[in-house]
Amino acid sequence: MHSPFRDNVFIGFGAIILPGVTIGPNAIVSAGSVVISDVAEGDVVTGVPAKRAGRLDMSVAMLKAKNQKFPWRSLIEQRRSEYDARVESELVRMRVKYFYDSGDAEK
Repeated sequence: MHSPFRDNVFIGFGAIILPGVTIGPNAIVSAGSVVISDVAEGDVVTGVPAKRAGRLDMSVAMLKAKNQKFPWRSLIEQRRSEYDARVESELVRMRVKYFYDSGDAEK
């Protein structure tokens, strides 16, 4: 028996996939959705019954654009790896100020 799920699929908590339905590669099924028909490659589906809400490539593009605006972006680009002790303390300081200071942080 082959798996109805292809590579790099995300299935949200509580989602129900009916028998015989195939979830295509790079697809996302949101939490609580009920999928009654095949999901195409790269589709993001949600609802009961699940319907296409967007495309993964659109979501990635929006996140990349948003991430470019964060004031610590230059530090991220300086990193040598996922954790770089040279910049981590300043990165934490900037994030705390941005997300938790009640001052005039721009968001």
